[in-house]
Amino acid sequence: MLDLVLLRLDFTNSIQSYKNIIPKDFHTHVMRIFPIAETNEVILPSLQIQLNNVPNQQPQLNFSTREWHYFDVSRKNHFCLTDSSIIYETQNYRTFDDFKNTFDFILEKFKELNKEFVFSRLGFRYINSMEDISIDDSIKTNIPPEIIPRGKMCRNISIVESHEDDFTLRIQHGYFNKDYPAKIVDWNFTLDVDAAKQGVIYYEDIAALTTKMHDMIKNIYSSFVKEEVKNEI
Repeated sequence: MLDLVLLRLDFTNSIQSYKNIIPKDFHTHVMRIFPIAETNEVILPSLQIQLNNVPNQQPQLNFSTREWHYFDVSRKNHFCLTDSSIIYETQNYRTFDDFKNTFDFILEKFKELNKEFVFSRLGFRYINSMEDISIDDSIKTNIPPEIIPRGKMCRNISIVESHEDDFTLRIQHGYFNKDYPAKIVDWNFTLDVDAAKQGVIYYEDIAALTTKMHDMIKNIYSSFVKEEVKNEI
């Protein structure tokens, strides 16, 4: 079971009305599979230049927006709508098809209400912690013991970023250590892979892009683990 899978779709332009209210039809639609609804107000400070020795300057103003959160009864599946993005994440990932079907269910209603719409970024992220013995020995983030003995480590992480065709890939892997800054006791290896496509994205592009990123991430996961545990991926 993967720890977290997240898909994020960013808007090219903010939908200003969503800062205060969202369409009732959309709310009702989402509640069919995410029956717990919550809102969160976010304060956004404005940038204002203060000039020395200038009287009667206006104080800095803060602006607010709302995040619209929806959960299933387990609270392991979560959808969030803001004025600038759609986010769907799950801690109960089963298959790519199930995940994609849920996202499509949300997106179809959004498309119905926002027909002429362009997106600027699509990101897909998979995070998982695995037993140390499951990881291929040639890939583990090893530091020579004469530099830092294993028993003294409190965190050991590598980050690699690359370009793959029109996509960017960010791979974080190693021993994040949930008890940091204490020494590592539980040697679970964490693999965090984030694939993204930036640029002009239309509704009709999203399905193919999502599938492409999923396949890229799946191949990375498969290359990290030993042959005998690949079926678990």
